[in-house]
Amino acid sequence: SYPMGMKLFWVGFVFSVFGMALSQAIDIPGSSALAGVILNQYDNNTNDILDAGEWQTGSEDGYSKLDQNGDGKVSKEETKEISGIVANEVGEVTAKLISPIIVSALLTFDKDDDKEVTEKEFHDEMDKLFKMLDTNSDAEVTRKELKLLPLKLL
Repeated sequence: SYPMGMKLFWVGFVFSVFGMALSQAIDIPGSSALAGVILNQYDNNTNDILDAGEWQTGSEDGYSKLDQNGDGKVSKEETKEISGIVANEVGEVTAKLISPIIVSALLTFDKDDDKEVTEKEFHDEMDKLFKMLDTNSDAEVTRKELKLLPLKLL
């Protein structure tokens, strides 16, 4: 029997090595819905492609919704509302599937470990995320690239 840390290492390793192949072969649960939510909120010209400007505007709007008390920080308490926000767009069942992905990603943005995500932390990490998702470096993120988001967050 392997210790828990070693098991987690191997799980992460397998997903890292085979993640791209898996994502092409199967639809990761929730990835299509998550891509749809992001496109619905960010894609101003409805062409199913996000350019850097749409990503930035969408990120700013998204942060404003998350920072419910307007203090410039998103606390873990405020993340509890994400499921409700997402459910309004995709329904409760799908929201239960993709909300944990969104919350997990958001909490990794807390770089100083103060249990809150500042606006600067959020935007810095969203910029990095855009570059990571833009797999062909064309300064645009397509639906296909967005569907890789859960794998990119591993």
